[in-house]
Amino acid sequence: MKFGVIIFVFSLFSCVSKEANKKELQKDVSKTTERPKFHPTYTDELEDTVRTIDLSYVAWACQCANWVKASEHEQYQESGGLAERSMFVEPADSTLTLADTIGYTGDVIRFTGQFYKDKGYPKNYPITEMDPDKAKVFRYTKYKILSSGYVNFREN
Repeated sequence: MKFGVIIFVFSLFSCVSKEANKKELQKDVSKTTERPKFHPTYTDELEDTVRTIDLSYVAWACQCANWVKASEHEQYQESGGLAERSMFVEPADSTLTLADTIGYTGDVIRFTGQFYKDKGYPKNYPITEMDPDKAKVFRYTKYKILSSGYVNFREN
């Protein structure tokens, strides 16, 4: 009788263990087939130079790099080549994330920070159906709004 109870308990634990292992294996498989939510950054090393630059927002019809030096905006918009000069911006920390009211045509922002050495994507740049090209990424530590297109947007 004792022998029967021992075998029963042993088989019970082995079944539970196999079920737990099976569920754990299923979790691991689902992790590997899950599509990533963000683009890999490809950038991790910052240039040594801290810069202050005025950037103008470009409203592309794609999920592309959409900031360009304000001094070059008009020149390259007319002659072409604006897309090649466009860059991404990335806040140094979450307290510097740009408000939803920033990112309209006509926005000019003065950013202070550093460029990453390599082209890539800003951290947490979402993956969508579009596949944007890598571009320069400017990691800013502070910003100041010089002009806002949001006011014009709201008046229309």
